[in-house]
Amino acid sequence: MIKKWDELLVKKAIKYATLEPITISLVQPSGDIISMEANKGKFSSIGQLKLLGEVVYKYDGIEERLSQVVISFNNVTNELEIMKGTENGPKLRVSLKESGTEKGLENN
Repeated sequence: MIKKWDELLVKKAIKYATLEPITISLVQPSGDIISMEANKGKFSSIGQLKLLGEVVYKYDGIEERLSQVVISFNNVTNELEIMKGTENGPKLRVSLKESGTEKGLENN
């Protein structure tokens, strides 16, 4: 997914791509699953995937209904950053580093 993400960003003619509907499931080595379903996903040229409309966000046994979730890739830390709601909200960081001992999730 990250490779495709980077390929999209280097194509100057593409301003955004839209996916309708969209479902994303992230499975960590620990077995933890983050699941997101939305009416629309918008992949922007600045490297964000915005899930819009009614977003159903499931993680750690809790289901939330939100108007927006923003996913971005931090290439310095090699993490996906998931932001629920506004841009000032806390981020869930999902490590893409391979490790059998790390859980790979961090709330910030």
